[in-house]
Amino acid sequence: MLMFRPINDGIALWHIKMSAWLIQQYGIPLTPPIPRPHNYQMPLHQRCWDNSDSRLPLQWAQDEFALICNHMHMGSLDISLIPDPNKGINETAYLENRRLTAGWQTHLKTRIKLDINGNPIVTYNPSQCNRPGYLSAVVIMDLAKIYIGSKTPPADFDPFFELPLTLLGAAHLGQGLTIAAMPFDIVESVMIGRNISKKEYKEFLNVITFVSVLHMACRRLSPEQIISSFGKVMTPQIRKRIWPIYRGLKHFEDELETLRGMSGAVSGTSVSPKKVFTTQRVSHSLRA
Repeated sequence: MLMFRPINDGIALWHIKMSAWLIQQYGIPLTPPIPRPHNYQMPLHQRCWDNSDSRLPLQWAQDEFALICNHMHMGSLDISLIPDPNKGINETAYLENRRLTAGWQTHLKTRIKLDINGNPIVTYNPSQCNRPGYLSAVVIMDLAKIYIGSKTPPADFDPFFELPLTLLGAAHLGQGLTIAAMPFDIVESVMIGRNISKKEYKEFLNVITFVSVLHMACRRLSPEQIISSFGKVMTPQIRKRIWPIYRGLKHFEDELETLRGMSGAVSGTSVSPKKVFTTQRVSHSLRA
């Protein structure tokens, strides 16, 4: 029987290689909080402000920002959320178009906004907070840029893959399943930044689900554990992809074991591996 593989080997190996870099820099991939029946919280991809909320949109956004930062294990960092200066807010107090490190300044076009003290900020449009998933998507993407931008990129990094690396960073922070569950219009407008076809959207789901399963497999979680623990944050189409993608990882069994060894090395339970990752050429038409 032919094994179903939702993404081609070149794309898979690129994500495995960059996952190895993230593990080397930051440690084992993180997981999202496990939903608790006695303390239920609406999944991030469904959250939005509505008129029934007693808080003003700006107050609601600050509360959501703190929640998302905690979900991504970045709550202790000095990062602020402000309305977008281009939406009528006085922008003279902010230094825009600054990057965090010289390495990324050379290699990436990503702009990370800083305040007058040099601390990163996340901006959003308050008028869009009534769209399910909008604020979560904006915050997740900007926090991922800040996260990966704090390290010097690999010497052979291709700037074209800035967006896939940002999504990979978000998945490393435990938000891959949340990204996969985002509404189609949010994926287009916030995450990809352009109109995409249904075929491209399917490829996007396959890649981000592959990365999420890969990272959880690094923690030796089985498909049953993934679905039982995090099924509440998945859409039905994502749940159906878990088993086929997990089975497809057998094609990359050596690479997966190396990632597991690296994860163990970071936590002090294993020795650092000596394997060097190489990638196949990837078509630039596949952006994520």
